[in-house]
Amino acid sequence: MIVTLKQYLSKLEAEESVRPEDQRRDIPSITTLAKEVGISRVQLQRLVSNETEGIKFELGGNIIKSMRQRGFDMNITDLLEYYE
Repeated sequence: MIVTLKQYLSKLEAEESVRPEDQRRDIPSITTLAKEVGISRVQLQRLVSNETEGIKFELGGNIIKSMRQRGFDMNITDLLEYYE
């Protein structure tokens, strides 16, 4: 499995950039998102760079919750992807 959070955030940035400025939603930086979910920026950066052995369910849930609070309909499939 790989973490696809970085790709998801990039996709959102592209989508939001074409919306009228007054309708754009705030897309958090890695630093902001890390603070919101209670881990360090370095830990989250390692996670999005797939330099970790795993992800705790609680952390994944907190990331999804944070993004949903910002108005994005994020699901687990936006965070993780399986490859053989």
